[in-house]
Amino acid sequence: MNDQEFQEKVEELRNDPVIAPLLQKLLAKTHKNIFSPEFCERWIKVGLQRDGNEIKIQWETTKSEEFLYSILISVTEIGYLSSEGLGAQRRFPVHQGDGYVIGQLEEGCAYYFLLHFWADGNTNDSIEITFHLQVPLSADNRRLLAKANHLETHPEDEITRRAESYLNKRDRIDTVLAAGIARIKNKNLSSDEEERRIEDFKEDLKWMTEDILK
Repeated sequence: MNDQEFQEKVEELRNDPVIAPLLQKLLAKTHKNIFSPEFCERWIKVGLQRDGNEIKIQWETTKSEEFLYSILISVTEIGYLSSEGLGAQRRFPVHQGDGYVIGQLEEGCAYYFLLHFWADGNTNDSIEITFHLQVPLSADNRRLLAKANHLETHPEDEITRRAESYLNKRDRIDTVLAAGIARIKNKNLSSDEEERRIEDFKEDLKWMTEDILK
């Protein structure tokens, strides 16, 4: 999915009465340095490391080691390969102090991360950092998606393709059947033996081609 398709999807979700309020809240909070691998806010520093479909989020305080704080990470997923829109939100367990988490990302999805930090014993001293990541489809999966979209909008093309494929296979099997019967008849067998062998050949050919015609 390219940037234009991503923006079109976001605009579509903006018009959804259920999804729009949540999406607007997420986008409004998104950090201005959204594509930066590092965020700094007051007493916290967050770093991102992306390796393929894996992301590592690491954080540490810029205050002294005696400073106590906690973090809660929430993730909202938008999947573009289904009609579900916003997927289920999930949360990482609450963590105290410096640390990191590693998460797995799926192709064709966008993820909105909300990192909520608060000083232990002082809930008014808190920080929220948000950012989003988009995981594009690979070239192979983009071709598969384009094919799936085409079949969804033009089902008659798939019906025609399958019918042609079946008829072509049926023609080839009929050709093999006719050739096999001709070879048996050329052996100058007795009528009974010839008939028996032809029936056996038909049964064997039927068994051999069952999977081909499915």
